[in-house]
Amino acid sequence: MVEASLEQPGKRQRQRADTHARIFDAAVAEFMRAGFAEAQIPRIAAAAGVARGTFYFHFPTKEHVLLEVSERIQAEAVATLEALRGGDGGLDDLMETLLDSVLRVDAALGESNLLREVLALQIRIGTEAQRAEAEPDVRLELTHHLARVMQRGELRGDVDPERLATVVLTSVFGLLVAGPAAEVDRRAELELLIDMLLQGMRVDPARRSLGVQA
Repeated sequence: MVEASLEQPGKRQRQRADTHARIFDAAVAEFMRAGFAEAQIPRIAAAAGVARGTFYFHFPTKEHVLLEVSERIQAEAVATLEALRGGDGGLDDLMETLLDSVLRVDAALGESNLLREVLALQIRIGTEAQRAEAEPDVRLELTHHLARVMQRGELRGDVDPERLATVVLTSVFGLLVAGPAAEVDRRAELELLIDMLLQGMRVDPARRSLGVQA
């Protein structure tokens, strides 16, 4: 009897998690098919095999689904960047890793305009306080790595790394949503953008070897 009573909460939690995942997947599929504005909650609920009220239990609004999409994007990017911690990679390795993560998101969401919707939502709700409370935060993780490469002498040390991280992320995602991905080499575009952003910020290797920073 005791074992049964202990098993039920765990079973309910698994069922709830499974229902949540089905609704999330159905909602994302609906957003990508119909667009966020035209997506219909009754269709999402039907595709997930749940009642309409069950959708609202898990997601009070469609925007709450977008929030979870955003959280998952950030979590993947943070995990990718965290893998660099403790390594000896430099600025080029950092930027290559960041672009790999960003391009995976673009490949998954870019053509559906869902990435544009996620970024628009972040702008609508993105006060400093809300960003500070959000976890995970790819901006803070990128800040950590930029500070590290500044300490290595690869970047000038007279720019706030958090501000630079904000500029890099805003520019990169801005480029992705600025136009269609078709017939465009996205990596080449992003690499050119990063090069332009960091031009003048990099410390010449010869000066670095002498311990001199701009």
